[in-house]
Amino acid sequence: MAVTLAERAKTMKDPLRKGIVQNIVMESNLMETIPWEDSKSLNAIVTRWQGLPSVGFRRLNEAYTESTGTTEQVSEQLAILGGDINIDVVLLKEKDHIIDPRQNQILMKSKSIAYTFNDYFINGDPVTDPKGFKGINYRIVNELPATQIIEAAANGLDVDADSASKLTFLSKLEELVYAVGGHLPDALLMNKYTLLKLAQIIREVSYTPLGEAQDLFGRPLRTFGGIKIYDMGVKADQTTMIMPNTEAQGNSGAVCTSIYAVRFGVGDYLCGLQLNDLETRVLGEQGDKPVDLIRIEWPVGLAAWVNLWGARLRGLITT
Repeated sequence: MAVTLAERAKTMKDPLRKGIVQNIVMESNLMETIPWEDSKSLNAIVTRWQGLPSVGFRRLNEAYTESTGTTEQVSEQLAILGGDINIDVVLLKEKDHIIDPRQNQILMKSKSIAYTFNDYFINGDPVTDPKGFKGINYRIVNELPATQIIEAAANGLDVDADSASKLTFLSKLEELVYAVGGHLPDALLMNKYTLLKLAQIIREVSYTPLGEAQDLFGRPLRTFGGIKIYDMGVKADQTTMIMPNTEAQGNSGAVCTSIYAVRFGVGDYLCGLQLNDLETRVLGEQGDKPVDLIRIEWPVGLAAWVNLWGARLRGLITT
């Protein structure tokens, strides 16, 4: 049964691995929402729906006309995410540490994994980095119907320019929400500038603030129509935004950004895919250097089961 990474962590018996997974979940709010499915291969075959079978009515004693739904098999590539931690054995012998050097490095590595996953979830592109997994931007642009990309305006929409622009922004956002398979999405993904501007405009236009929820750790989350909003934050370098305001739209220049709407589910929408749970291997002191080596690895990717799991609203000027 598919469960979130947070649920998987509850059943892990190895305290080191459990701690790393919990740190990843803490640094990536998406992990509390994404369901995960286990794969038997790094090259997973997913059966995706194409067309539903027809149904009809019949008279008494009549037969139905047979109809079978159509599917296609697509390949989803997993990528091996991880890294090594080397701690000099002399540091491990010291007792006067405010923070244990091994625990500190493990914490930093787990945070880096979380930020890297967030980055590739949005920006993963097999053309520019074939070692990573395909992110949702690449999938929406190259694999989904053109209807799943909504333009705010031909040359970019300054969402705070005037009253008409503010209303257009909200209308386009609602259009995005209802572009996801006829169902409300589970998450809206954006950067902090867009989130702050949305909160401001909602207050000005309707006098009602964005809704609020809490994540697994009791931290506040904003909501729009009950849909959780996630600020995708920064990459592992702690400075570069995962969703920057540097997209070009028409003749606006590279000043725009996007919002993504995603619905999650195994077998029907979008889910995480892994060969196995995240592994930690304590390899001990190495022969060529006096260091204690810990290796962390996670074969991971995404799987899309239908064509309407997500959508993108682009061309927003929010700074």
